[in-house]
Order: sequence, then C-alpha cells, then structure tokens
Amino acid sequence: MVDIPLEIWFNIAHFIPAQDLLRLMSLNRVFFYTAMDIRYKGVTIPTKTGTESKQLLTRLSDPFVSARVRHLSLVLYAKPQSMVPNPGRFMYLRTVNGQQSITDTLMFFRIAHQFSPSHPQSPDFEDLLGEFVAGSSDFSNINGFTIKTWYMPSAYNLSAIYSSIWSAFGPKLQKLCLEGNLEHYHLLVDSRPSLTGLKELQIDFDRNSFHHGQNSGNSLNDIVTFINSLSPHLEVLRIRSWFALDISDLLAPLAVFPKLVHLEVNVTFMSCKDPVGLQNFIYHLSHTIRKINLRINPSQSFINSPSFHPSSRWFLTCVEDDECFSQLRMIDIYLGPTIGNGLMDIAAAFIRRASSTLGELGIHERNLNADDAKLLIDGLSECTTINALSFSILNMTVDLVDQLASSVPGLRRLWISVDGAFDSAEVEGHNATFLRELQTRSYSDWKLEDLSIMQNKNRTQEVDHDIMLAFARSIPSLFSFFGNGHMDRTATADL
Repeated sequence: MVDIPLEIWFNIAHFIPAQDLLRLMSLNRVFFYTAMDIRYKGVTIPTKTGTESKQLLTRLSDPFVSARVRHLSLVLYAKPQSMVPNPGRFMYLRTVNGQQSITDTLMFFRIAHQFSPSHPQSPDFEDLLGEFVAGSSDFSNINGFTIKTWYMPSAYNLSAIYSSIWSAFGPKLQKLCLEGNLEHYHLLVDSRPSLTGLKELQIDFDRNSFHHGQNSGNSLNDIVTFINSLSPHLEVLRIRSWFALDISDLLAPLAVFPKLVHLEVNVTFMSCKDPVGLQNFIYHLSHTIRKINLRINPSQSFINSPSFHPSSRWFLTCVEDDECFSQLRMIDIYLGPTIGNGLMDIAAAFIRRASSTLGELGIHERNLNADDAKLLIDGLSECTTINALSFSILNMTVDLVDQLASSVPGLRRLWISVDGAFDSAEVEGHNATFLRELQTRSYSDWKLEDLSIMQNKNRTQEVDHDIMLAFARSIPSLFSFFGNGHMDRTATADL
C-alpha cells in the first residue's frame, strides 16, 4: 500500500459518509479509529431488552470503547418481576406516603401485558441498573446525557443512579435531557447534582406528572429551584409537556437567564389560567434570545372555558414591544387550528422585527392559502439574511415557485408540505399541469441548494420523483433533495 501521511488519511475519512466508513473500518488504522468514534459517539442503553443491554454494557466496560462516548442515553423500562420487592437486595422501590399510588399500579398492569411469561426476563432489571452504576465512572469523555423514565413507576427510587451519574461526569456535562415524571425529578433535585458546565437543558413532562395532588406543587417547586440554579450559565432551555400543564406556574418564578439564546416551549395550556407567566418570561428574554421555538396548543377544556384568550391575540402581545425579538436568527412557530385568523399578523410581526438578522423561519401545523403564502413571502423579501424556510400550503402552484425565486433569491434550504393538489389540476399520469409548467422555467439566479416537498396530511410522503427532478433542472444551484445531499446530476440531463 502507498505510504500516505496520517493527516491525509484523516482528511480522506472526513469526506466519506458515515455508513460507508463503518464498512471500511478494517482498511487501515485511521479508518478504524474514525469509524469507532462514529459508532460510539452516541450510545443508547435500553433496559427493556435485558440481554442486549447486558451485551452493550459489557462492551462499554472496555475503556477503549467507553472513552469514545460523547452522549449517553439511558432508557429505564421496569419489567414485571422487578416490581415485587426482594428485601435482600431490592434497593430501588419506595413508597409515597406509605403506599404505592394508583397511577403506579395501573402502569404495572400495562407494562406486564407487554411481556410474555413464556420468555424469561434475563438478566434482571436490578442487575442491569447495578452494572450501569458500577461502570458509570468509565465514561470519561461524556458531555451529553439523556435519562428517560417514562415507563418507570414513581415508586422507584432512582437516587443511586442519579448519584453515580453526577459523581462520574456531572461537572463535564454540557447537555442534559430529562424525560419522565415529577417524582423522579424530585429525586434528581435531592441528589444535588453538580452541573457547573451545563449549557443546554431539556425537560419533558409525561402525562402522569401532575396526578399526585398536593405533592405536585412541591415537586414543581423543586424543578423551579433546579432550573434557577443553572440560570447563570444556561444557553439553551427546552420545556415540553404532553398533557395539560399550566406553563405559567413553572415559568413565572424562574430567574433571569443572562446567557440564554435559544428557547423552546412545547406545551398545552391548562384550563382557566391566564398565561401571563409564559408571556412575561418570553418578554424578559426577548432582548437576548436568538432562536425561539413556540408550540402552544390550547386544550379543549381551555378553549371552552370563559377565560380562553384567542391564541393569536396572546402571540401578538409577545411582540408588542418594538425591541422584542429584534435579534432573532431562527423562528419556529406551531400555529394549530385554534390560533384563529391572526396568523399572518403573528408571522409578519416576527419577520418585521427580525428582518435584519433572521436566517431560518418555520411555520407549522397550519396550511396557508395562496393569499397568506404571498403575504409571507412578500414579508421575507425584506430579510436579506434568510437562508432556510419551511411552511405548509393548501395547493402548490408554479406562481408560488416564481415568487419564492424572485423574493428570496438567497434562500438555501426550502421545505414545503402540500396538503392538496399541485396547481389544483388533474394528474395525467406523471404529466400534471404543474410539471409541464415547471419544465418551462429556469431560476438561474436562485441560490437554493436543498429542497424537500412532502405531499399528504401527515407530511411524511415525499412528492413524485419526476417533479423533484424537474425542480433540479430548473434550479442550477440545487444539489440535494430532502436533506440527503449528493444528488446525481446525471439523472436530470435527460429531462
């Protein structure tokens, strides 16, 4: 083999797709080390499949492997026999106020039905937790950690796991994702984590988090205390809830976040509460925030209550101040069917305020009609820095493509979901009216590089390949479909 310097091999490896590099890892030492870094950069330990988890933990016990892990995810999934306490060694089960809650009992019942008694559960869930705790100190280079306790009853005491995590790599963590219920978050706070280097925090609440009466308020206060302790150095905060959480109760007591630049709030309003806490929290951050994701879905009970405020009006109050969101670089807003008729007012307010800095805009869960789409694109024509756009539309027309090309010529990435037809015309095989008109266009001044077009109500079906190839022929700069890159340009030559 030709004697090539290592730095050149590393440079070559940099341009090889990850999946190909994994297949080439036996070629030489550089490819082997690089492929190992890729394979073990992010590792998920699922305790639902005991044998698989045991094998993975054994592999990770090798320092050569564990030192490569940068983000570790632990998915805790209690199995039926682990729910019967063994006085000799059962260290994790505990009770709440002297008895196990009805919520936990129902959870036990649901989980038990997912496992057949004819298949023995080996190794034991307790053994897996013990092995993880014992080996947690081997992860010397971790900077991100996710722990999911969706399927764990709140009666489990996870203190030993939390303590091992914080002592092993807590001060090194830059990103922490928590997905579970309030009882487990209460135990997390009690474990007194040292997270002095944490920059990104994500907290997800499951639907059982607020079903424990008075204890819920105390646990929520613990979460507030925990988040406030991170406020001096937190840069990214994500809060997600899959049930009717009153987000105001959580956000109102939060402290100032001097370094926060990215906020994501994905929640459902609870009934009969004025969301002033969320409004004030966003307002206080609006002068420093650079990226914002807002998904505020009013629950049906909230919509039907006398105190319901149209969501469009609430969104607009967040941008009444001329200085609010004036430095935004990324906006991602979810405007569902309950948002009312103020959609374009909301979008226009955000766009107008951040016209000199806005780089990415996404408007989701609302299909724009032709007039709304035109207003949106006209507003974006004033944004000289816009490079990524995603939205949904009722019908796709060539006139819309013409307007996009002329109004936002610097756009690099475009994602569109089409709910209805292309040009509202009948399709004659693969020769729809839209396709025929598109083939007559040439957008030589458009800088678009990546294009994604989805066509169904779930926004998951890629549009007909012939249409995508017609776009490639009409837009010379286009080289990627659906974010995959490496377009075969020869496929467009015969169009």
